[in-house]
Amino acid sequence: MKSNFNKYILSACLFATLTSCKDNLQDINTNPDVMPFTKPEYMFTNATHNFLNSSRAHLTGLYGGAMAQMQYLTSKSGVEGNGHFVDPASIDGRSVYSPAWGDYYSRGRELREIMKEIERLPEAEEATYQGLKAICQIVEVYQAWLVAESHGAMPYTEAFLGRDQNILTPKYDLLQDLYELFDDQLKEAASVLSSSNNFMTLGNQDFFFKGDYTKWMKFANAFRLRMAMRLQKADPSYFEKVLAEVGKAELLPSSNDESCYYRHPKDYNNNIDDINQIWLSYQVTESFVNFLKGSEDPRLRLVIRGNEFRADMDKYNQALSAYPEIAEMEWATDNYWGASVSPKKVLETQSWIQGYTFASCPRPGSDQMDDIVLRPSCLLQGRYFVKNGGYKDGEDNDNASVALRKSGDEIKMKTALITYSDVCFMLAECALAKGSVAGKDANSWYQAGVRSSIEMYQMLGEEIFVPAAVNQPVTSSEIDAFLASEFGQLSGSNEEKKEMILSQMWVHSLTNPNEMYAQWKRTGFPKFDDETPYAYAATLERPYSVTDIRLEMPRRRNLPTSNDNSVERDIALQKLLKDAPYKTELDTKGRIWWDKE
Repeated sequence: MKSNFNKYILSACLFATLTSCKDNLQDINTNPDVMPFTKPEYMFTNATHNFLNSSRAHLTGLYGGAMAQMQYLTSKSGVEGNGHFVDPASIDGRSVYSPAWGDYYSRGRELREIMKEIERLPEAEEATYQGLKAICQIVEVYQAWLVAESHGAMPYTEAFLGRDQNILTPKYDLLQDLYELFDDQLKEAASVLSSSNNFMTLGNQDFFFKGDYTKWMKFANAFRLRMAMRLQKADPSYFEKVLAEVGKAELLPSSNDESCYYRHPKDYNNNIDDINQIWLSYQVTESFVNFLKGSEDPRLRLVIRGNEFRADMDKYNQALSAYPEIAEMEWATDNYWGASVSPKKVLETQSWIQGYTFASCPRPGSDQMDDIVLRPSCLLQGRYFVKNGGYKDGEDNDNASVALRKSGDEIKMKTALITYSDVCFMLAECALAKGSVAGKDANSWYQAGVRSSIEMYQMLGEEIFVPAAVNQPVTSSEIDAFLASEFGQLSGSNEEKKEMILSQMWVHSLTNPNEMYAQWKRTGFPKFDDETPYAYAATLERPYSVTDIRLEMPRRRNLPTSNDNSVERDIALQKLLKDAPYKTELDTKGRIWWDKE
């Protein structure tokens, strides 16, 4: 991966206030006029516009990256050729797509500049902006943490100091050296946000919480808990310290209403014709479908579209008129089926992917005949990712989807950062060892997490017009029945209970798959199907190459190259090769610091 270090580290610019972006990094970093004054709240809006999801490349990279890696969906050719899984004997491996590096170095400077701008205000005015300053610190740390988590090292403490201190080649900080700094910054921000009600009104300038400072405080604490849990093996005493500080019900989100989403402006993905990527290139995996279906999970119909053997599909009814026996096929009596991710098995199941052809089916109201192709395997519900997404006009005659097609301005899209369900699952895991945390035992937190997850997908589904959410909403009695089932309450040993918790986190994290990738590295759950998983837990399929080689999942992303800062980058790389261990520079099977066996 080639990184334009000039652009991202040293010449990032504010969209609203920078009059030009020059190529010469020294000019930009030393020009005192590069940041003319504007109100900090407007600067914050610009700095967070379409946060973490600003382009089509972000979405398509997600489909072909962590979503495939964590087996929510799979490409039609399986996983071997695209780097999600690799030959264990290889000395290199593809670095799975992540936009975190570019996102931070194009936006992180903006957030730091806002904080400095606030410090320049008159004392009385500065006091009213302390809440916004704390929020900027939280968002800046969140973006930087995503970079460090992905790559193991990054310029941070000396980043963006070209203009102020003439540091044009900032040193790289290692992940293990940043965790405590990140946590200290979040702790300070949370303290500020809990200490005053006299902050300026942020309102719609805040795409996250619309200026609700209490919710921001709770998000900072939930973020601290998420970071600390990464350190359970690498630094268990630090994890315990943070848990003791933030593991209190009043300090953490307590409902879906306090979940942290980025609420996209209405122009986000407003091109409603650009909706076919999931339909054309991907399908849902056996692992994801089978766990939802086997546990009778109400989220099944919310997050997965039934296959093409459905009564509300025009082409199914056309084929049925010529081949009435289709109605008795298992794919028509059960519309939820997934595809294999294994290259070897994909070769054996091409018909599931490409579909079965039913020749010479009479076209309704015409003498013409058509050859109809119906696919047994399912598609992901694409509307969670793009407006009106997941079906193809003229070819995919899904009547419910067509009927609920809306203008872009009517659809409210959100990207989840940390949700209430995430908090519940984290506390459930912590309570396994301690008996109870924040007033509840592990099973109570587990059930609260499952319930809120189902309710969240129903709520989001209504906002983005998912057909099942609108036409067949999940009821409270369905949720109660699921929680009364063997999958809805913890059982077995503590390790098996942990496996169940992470299985539900896997389902919940469909729209935040990069986080689930980190959870898998941290815990090893969900297990692969050759690792004797627990009966009530999810499993991932162990893929095999076409030559029957047992493939492995990469565990990190490569450190981006830089011609502008190559000396500092190489110093960091040598430390990573020694301490992580990375094994070799290109071997993405190596581990980052906290990823311990």
